[in-house]
Amino acid sequence: MRKIISALAFIFIIVAMINFIGVSYFKQANISSFKNYFIFYGDNIERFDTLLNDEKVPEETKNKIIELTEMYKTFEVNGMKNSKEMIEFHVGSIRKGTPTIGTYYKLYKFGKHLDDQVKDGENILKNIK
Repeated sequence: MRKIISALAFIFIIVAMINFIGVSYFKQANISSFKNYFIFYGDNIERFDTLLNDEKVPEETKNKIIELTEMYKTFEVNGMKNSKEMIEFHVGSIRKGTPTIGTYYKLYKFGKHLDDQVKDGENILKNIK
Protein backbone atom coordinates (compact mmCIF):
# COMPACT_ATOMS: atom_id res chain seq x y z
CA MET A 1 0.00 0.00 0.00
CA ARG A 2 2.85 2.36 0.82
CA LYS A 3 4.43 1.72 -2.56
CA ILE A 4 1.21 2.67 -4.30
CA ILE A 5 0.90 5.86 -2.25
CA SER A 6 4.55 6.70 -2.92
CA ALA A 7 4.13 6.08 -6.65
CA LEU A 8 1.00 8.24 -6.79
CA ALA A 9 2.72 11.02 -4.84
CA PHE A 10 5.69 10.85 -7.22
CA ILE A 11 3.40 11.01 -10.27
CA PHE A 12 1.50 13.95 -8.76
CA ILE A 13 4.75 15.85 -8.12
CA ILE A 14 5.97 15.22 -11.69
CA VAL A 15 2.66 16.40 -13.17
CA ALA A 16 2.70 19.51 -10.97
CA MET A 17 6.27 20.33 -12.07
CA ILE A 18 5.40 19.89 -15.75
CA ASN A 19 2.36 22.12 -15.29
CA PHE A 20 4.43 24.79 -13.50
CA ILE A 21 7.15 24.80 -16.16
CA GLY A 22 4.58 24.85 -18.98
CA VAL A 23 2.61 27.70 -17.43
CA SER A 24 5.81 29.71 -16.94
CA TYR A 25 6.98 29.15 -20.52
CA PHE A 26 3.66 29.93 -22.18
CA LYS A 27 3.07 32.95 -19.95
CA GLN A 28 6.46 34.46 -20.88
CA ALA A 29 5.88 33.79 -24.59
CA ASN A 30 2.48 35.46 -24.37
CA ILE A 31 3.79 38.55 -22.64
CA SER A 32 6.11 39.28 -25.56
CA SER A 33 3.40 38.58 -28.17
CA PHE A 34 0.86 40.83 -26.46
CA LYS A 35 3.47 43.54 -25.86
CA ASN A 36 4.60 43.52 -29.50
CA TYR A 37 0.96 43.68 -30.64
CA PHE A 38 0.21 46.69 -28.44
CA ILE A 39 3.39 48.51 -29.39
CA PHE A 40 2.92 47.96 -33.13
CA TYR A 41 -0.75 48.89 -33.32
CA GLY A 42 -0.36 51.68 -30.76
CA ASP A 43 2.37 53.26 -32.89
CA ASN A 44 0.63 52.71 -36.23
CA ILE A 45 -3.11 53.04 -35.58
CA GLU A 46 -3.19 56.57 -37.00
CA ARG A 47 -1.42 55.40 -40.16
CA PHE A 48 -3.99 52.64 -40.58
CA ASP A 49 -6.83 55.13 -40.05
CA THR A 50 -5.29 57.37 -42.71
CA LEU A 51 -5.11 54.43 -45.13
CA LEU A 52 -8.77 53.64 -44.49
CA ASN A 53 -9.71 57.17 -45.60
CA ASP A 54 -7.43 57.12 -48.65
CA GLU A 55 -9.36 56.52 -51.89
CA LYS A 56 -6.26 55.11 -53.62
CA VAL A 57 -6.07 52.13 -51.25
CA PRO A 58 -7.84 49.04 -52.66
CA GLU A 59 -11.03 47.89 -50.91
CA GLU A 60 -9.46 44.50 -50.15
CA THR A 61 -6.62 46.19 -48.26
CA LYS A 62 -9.09 48.37 -46.36
CA ASN A 63 -11.04 45.28 -45.28
CA LYS A 64 -7.82 43.65 -44.07
CA ILE A 65 -6.90 46.80 -42.11
CA ILE A 66 -10.34 46.84 -40.46
CA GLU A 67 -9.95 43.17 -39.54
CA LEU A 68 -6.45 43.70 -38.11
CA THR A 69 -7.23 46.84 -36.09
CA GLU A 70 -10.68 45.88 -34.82
CA MET A 71 -9.44 44.02 -31.73
CA TYR A 72 -6.94 46.74 -30.80
CA LYS A 73 -9.63 49.41 -31.01
CA THR A 74 -12.03 47.27 -28.94
CA PHE A 75 -9.49 46.87 -26.17
CA GLU A 76 -8.64 50.56 -26.31
CA VAL A 77 -12.33 51.52 -26.00
CA ASN A 78 -12.72 49.16 -23.03
CA GLY A 79 -9.78 50.78 -21.25
CA MET A 80 -7.22 48.00 -21.71
CA LYS A 81 -4.21 50.05 -22.69
CA ASN A 82 -1.38 47.62 -22.02
CA SER A 83 -0.44 44.00 -22.59
CA LYS A 84 -0.82 43.02 -18.91
CA GLU A 85 -4.50 44.02 -18.83
CA MET A 86 -5.09 42.22 -22.11
CA ILE A 87 -3.46 39.00 -20.87
CA GLU A 88 -5.47 39.11 -17.63
CA PHE A 89 -8.68 39.52 -19.64
CA HIS A 90 -7.90 36.54 -21.86
CA VAL A 91 -6.80 34.32 -18.97
CA GLY A 92 -10.08 35.12 -17.23
CA SER A 93 -12.11 34.34 -20.34
CA ILE A 94 -10.31 31.04 -21.01
CA ARG A 95 -10.18 29.53 -17.55
CA LYS A 96 -12.43 29.07 -14.62
CA GLY A 97 -10.27 27.77 -11.78
CA THR A 98 -6.56 27.28 -11.31
CA PRO A 99 -4.10 28.21 -14.05
CA THR A 100 -3.14 25.06 -15.91
CA ILE A 101 -0.83 24.38 -18.77
CA GLY A 102 -3.90 23.97 -20.99
CA THR A 103 -5.09 27.47 -20.15
CA TYR A 104 -1.80 29.07 -21.02
CA TYR A 105 -1.39 26.91 -24.13
CA LYS A 106 -4.68 28.30 -25.46
CA LEU A 107 -3.40 31.77 -24.63
CA TYR A 108 -0.07 30.92 -26.32
CA LYS A 109 -1.92 29.99 -29.53
CA PHE A 110 -3.77 33.31 -29.33
CA GLY A 111 -0.42 35.07 -28.85
CA LYS A 112 0.85 33.42 -32.03
CA HIS A 113 -2.26 34.74 -33.78
CA LEU A 114 -1.33 38.24 -32.56
CA ASP A 115 2.19 37.76 -33.93
CA ASP A 116 0.65 36.94 -37.31
CA GLN A 117 -1.51 40.06 -37.12
CA VAL A 118 1.56 42.20 -36.47
CA LYS A 119 3.31 40.63 -39.49
CA ASP A 120 0.25 41.24 -41.67
CA GLY A 121 0.10 44.86 -40.50
CA GLU A 122 3.79 45.33 -41.25
CA ASN A 123 3.28 43.88 -44.74
CA ILE A 124 0.39 46.25 -45.44
CA LEU A 125 2.43 49.28 -44.37
CA LYS A 126 5.43 48.09 -46.37
CA ASN A 127 3.40 47.44 -49.55
CA ILE A 128 1.51 50.76 -49.41
CA LYS A 129 4.66 52.92 -49.29
